[in-house]
Amino acid sequence: MRMKARPYLHYAPVPGGVYLSGAGTQFAMRGPEALFKVVDVCVPLLEDGVTEDELVAALGSERARPVVRKLADGLRGHGMLLDLDALTVPEPPREVRERHPEALAWLESVSDDPYALFERFRDARILLCGPPVVVLPAARGLARAGARRLVLASPDPDAVAATALRLGAEVLPGSSRDLARTAGEADAVLYHREESGTAPDGESGADWLPDGVPVVAVRTAGPLVLAGPAVRDRAARGVWPALDVRAQAWVAGGEPQPAGGEPAARPAADALAGALAGQALFEALTEGATPGEAHVLHGAEVAAERVLVPSPADPVRPPRALADAVPADAPEPQDAVRSVTAVATPWTGLFALTAGDDLPQMPLALREAEYRAGRTGRVVAWAHDQRTATVATGLEALRGLAPAQSEAVPAAGLTEERWLLDGALRLLAADARPPAPPAAAEQETEQEWKRDPETVRILHGLAEHGPADVRVRLLHVPGLDWRLCRAEITGSGEPPVLAWGPDGAGAARAALGTALARVQVRRLRGADAAAGTSPGVRTDALALAGAEAVALLREQVAAYAAAAGVRYLGVCHRADPVLGELPVWYGPVRAYPAGREGSDV
Repeated sequence: MRMKARPYLHYAPVPGGVYLSGAGTQFAMRGPEALFKVVDVCVPLLEDGVTEDELVAALGSERARPVVRKLADGLRGHGMLLDLDALTVPEPPREVRERHPEALAWLESVSDDPYALFERFRDARILLCGPPVVVLPAARGLARAGARRLVLASPDPDAVAATALRLGAEVLPGSSRDLARTAGEADAVLYHREESGTAPDGESGADWLPDGVPVVAVRTAGPLVLAGPAVRDRAARGVWPALDVRAQAWVAGGEPQPAGGEPAARPAADALAGALAGQALFEALTEGATPGEAHVLHGAEVAAERVLVPSPADPVRPPRALADAVPADAPEPQDAVRSVTAVATPWTGLFALTAGDDLPQMPLALREAEYRAGRTGRVVAWAHDQRTATVATGLEALRGLAPAQSEAVPAAGLTEERWLLDGALRLLAADARPPAPPAAAEQETEQEWKRDPETVRILHGLAEHGPADVRVRLLHVPGLDWRLCRAEITGSGEPPVLAWGPDGAGAARAALGTALARVQVRRLRGADAAAGTSPGVRTDALALAGAEAVALLREQVAAYAAAAGVRYLGVCHRADPVLGELPVWYGPVRAYPAGREGSDV
C-alpha cells in the first residue's frame, strides 16, 4: 500500500519518544531514543508518497519493519496519512501542483480523496456578481486555487475585463435575463447586496439565485460589511438579514471592543469581504467548509471577525408540561457558564455580558448583561462568586426576552425541567402564606437567617450604606419544603424583594442579597438601573441545585398542582435565527386548569 503524509506534519524528540503534530491533531509516540532517527528518515519519504517496503529499505534492515509499521499505524490512526491506493482520482501533475500548492495542500489535509474534490472544483462553473471591488478579489483567489470556469457579472464590465482576460474568465453582459440564465447553470454563486433597497427577508431582487448550490452573500449593514455564511436553498437565506441586524445591534452597543463602533473602512472592507467569500465558495465546493461560517468586517483597520451561524432550529415548539419534562442533572459549574456565554457570543449573541467595571464585588459578586436582540436595556444579577453570577445574569437576561403572555410568568433554566420549575415557583409566589401560628414564623425567621454567616456579611454590607430597618418575613406554600422570603428595607426607596430558597436561611440570604445589590446599583447608577437588578422573584437557588433536591421539589410542586387542579405548561423559545438551538431553556410558563389544552400559552 502506498501512503503519503498529509501536509503540515511536524515531529520533534521528547523524553521517552517522539512528538508528532498535524493540521488538526497531535500525539506522542513512545519508544527508545532510536525512534526519532527512524521518524527522521521516514517522514521526508512519506511526504512524497512511499510504501512500507520502501521505508524498510531506506532504513537498511528488515528488523526496522515493526518500527516502521508502528509509525505508520500511529500516523494513520491520527489522520495524518493518505492512502494513495484508495484515491478515486490520482495526484495531479507536478506543474498543476506548482500552480495551486495552497489549495492542494489544504485539500490533502482535510479529505481522504483530495484530488477528486480538486477536479470537481476545477470543473465547477462559478458566478461572481457584484461591483469590481468585491468580484475581482474573489476571482483572483478562486483562480489561484484552480478554478477554470469563472463568470464575472459586474455593473461595470469594463473594470473587470482585463482581469477576466488574464484569468480566462467570462464577462457576463448586464441584462437580468442573462444573469438568471447563467445563475441557473452555475455550481456556486457570489452575490453582492447593498443595504439600500433590500427587504427584511433578504430576497428582494434576488429571486434569480439558484437553489441547491452554495451561495455566499457579501452585503453592507450599517457600518459593517459581512460575508457569508454559504447557504444552499432559498429558505436558508433568511440567516443573512438576521445576522446583519444582530451584528449591527452589537455595534450600536459599543461592543465588541476594540473598534466595535467604528465603521468598516471602504473599499478595503469590500475587497476583503470578496476575498473571504471566494474562499468560502472554494471550501463549500470541496466539502471542507465549516458549517455556518461567516465574517463580520468592521473598524478603520478592517478587522475580520469570524462567527459561526448554525443551521436554523424549528421555531415552532408545542407547549411543554412540567409533568412531561425529562429529569436531568444540573450542568457542572463550568459547563453552566459555557451554556450562558454561548448565548452571549460577540456579534451573534442575544445579549452581551459586559465588563461592569464600576459594579462592586464585595460582599457580593455583581454581573451585568446588555441586550442585543428583542429589547434594549440592561440587567444586573448577583451571586457569591463571578462564575455563579454569570449564570444568574444570563438566566435573568433570558427571562427578560420571554414573550409577554397573559397570566404567564417569564422563566429560564439550564435544563427543561428547571425552566418549568422556575416558572412554577414564580407562579406559586402568589400562593405563599406565613406559617401558622404566626409565632412559629417569627421563631423560624430568628433561627434560620440571623445566624447564617453569609447573611450576616450581607447585613454588614447593608449597614455600610446607612442605617437600615430590615424586615424579613418567611412564607411557604403548603406541601413544599422550599421557602419564599419577603425582605424589605424601610427607607431605602426599594420595593420589597421576593426570593425562593431550599430552606428559610437560603431564602432570606437570597432576598437580602438582592436588596443589597439593588442598593449598591442605585447608589452607583440611579433608580432606573436599580430596577433592573434581579427584577421579579429570585429563583437562582434552583439553577444549580442538586438532582435530588430538584426531584423532591418537583414531586412536591406536582402534588400541590394536582390538589389545586392545575398543571404548569410553558412554551420554550430555544430556537434563534442566528444562534440556532440554544443550550438553555426560556419562555413563558403558565398554570392551566387540568385537562385544558395549553395551545395559547
